[in-house]
Amino acid sequence: MSDLVDKGITTFFALWLLAHELADDFIRDTIEKGKMTPEEKKKFLDEFAVRVEEGKEELKKSIPEITSRALKEVGLVPAEEVEKLKVRIDELEEKIASRENQ
Repeated sequence: MSDLVDKGITTFFALWLLAHELADDFIRDTIEKGKMTPEEKKKFLDEFAVRVEEGKEELKKSIPEITSRALKEVGLVPAEEVEKLKVRIDELEEKIASRENQ
């Protein structure tokens, strides 16, 4: 399953790099055509970097939810749910043992 998450993260960063390259090419072409000054390019890239950083933060926040959904889709449960079930089983075993001793 971690392979699926790794592929998702790798895909995200590959898309991010592609978007960055495309934006840089667009800006370079625009400057060459005289439609954007170097100062405007710097401002645009700075704003783009901020948006990319915000996107990365959103991705980091959503990775646990995405991972959880992916695990459930393939029939796996998170470790915390397994732990809850272990605790519940222990409680039930104690109840059964106490009834048997009566």
